[in-house]
Amino acid sequence: MLKALFRIVFILHLVIPPVFGQHHVVKSDLKKEWLIYSAGGFSAFNGEAVRAIYFAIDPSKFTGDYLVLTSKKPFAVFLNNKLVVDREDDVRLPVDGLAQQAGTSLLFVAIYQEPHIRSDMVTQLVSEMKIPGAETTETVVWLDSGLHDFLIAAALFLFLFLLIIFRYNPKLVSDYFALTTFFSFRESDDHPMFNRMWNTTNMLAYLYAGLLISLSLVLMPVGISQRLSQPHQFSDWVLNWLLASAAVLFLLFSKAFFILMFSVLFNIKELAGFQFFNFVRYILLLFGLLIVMMLVQFFITGSHSVNTPIAVEVVHLLLLGWIVLLFFKLVNKAGHSVIHLFLYICATEIIPFLILIKVYK
Repeated sequence: MLKALFRIVFILHLVIPPVFGQHHVVKSDLKKEWLIYSAGGFSAFNGEAVRAIYFAIDPSKFTGDYLVLTSKKPFAVFLNNKLVVDREDDVRLPVDGLAQQAGTSLLFVAIYQEPHIRSDMVTQLVSEMKIPGAETTETVVWLDSGLHDFLIAAALFLFLFLLIIFRYNPKLVSDYFALTTFFSFRESDDHPMFNRMWNTTNMLAYLYAGLLISLSLVLMPVGISQRLSQPHQFSDWVLNWLLASAAVLFLLFSKAFFILMFSVLFNIKELAGFQFFNFVRYILLLFGLLIVMMLVQFFITGSHSVNTPIAVEVVHLLLLGWIVLLFFKLVNKAGHSVIHLFLYICATEIIPFLILIKVYK
């Protein structure tokens, strides 16, 4: 089976050319829109030796595109008077992420550089979208960021990891991906995974869930990906994935700790394993589907970006659905009052969910 898998991956790597999706179309060169501030107002830039230039972007016209800024000397970038980049010389920012961060319908960008704005400063809006064979009069630039190879390697690694887990413990995989059992309000009380949260098989599932979540976060231009270095080659993507995975695993284990702690405080310790097992099962299904959608979109259109604001809202709604599902599962499983269970879910699920929304607002 592994030989067949390697053959398939090798054929796909040949059929899908490495350059596919890595040509970027320059949709707008913003240099002609530069402004300077003088005499109490803004005026057009005409080559003056100034330390700051300004320009505005309407994010609704550039959904899924990127703001590319480069120069031979480092510079700082301000978005609506807030510092977003400091002392960088090559920046690629997602317009959707900037719009979400600013929370306004118009992005006002300022670039500061000492001793003055250099003539080699590049300010462009580029698009990843490219339909092979389509004719275009737009300027095409070559930006090989290693994304193509990284996505193939990541997909292959995740698939092989899943195969290894399946060979090690087939029942584990079948239990975590059992849809009918998961969406049922009643589950048996004697499942061995509920009482062994930290055994080897469960730890493998936690690691796999962390890799799935972190991969989707690295590819989506929101939240954690804005705090990582801008990838310029294959190794940068791998490093970002590893760093994001470490952060996600830390959050997963922190959630497990809080579930155990509050289950003791609410005198329902026997449900801690049940709750965390189903939570990991849910995010495996949710982010597994999201990663598949991203990979399919990338190999069809050449872009890995989804409509980020909508994607984030959908994830929020699905996580809210998990809270509702968990409530009904616990009501049918625990011998406690509805108010008691609701307060417990507030402490372990609803409050963390509200914090998540605040972080990604």
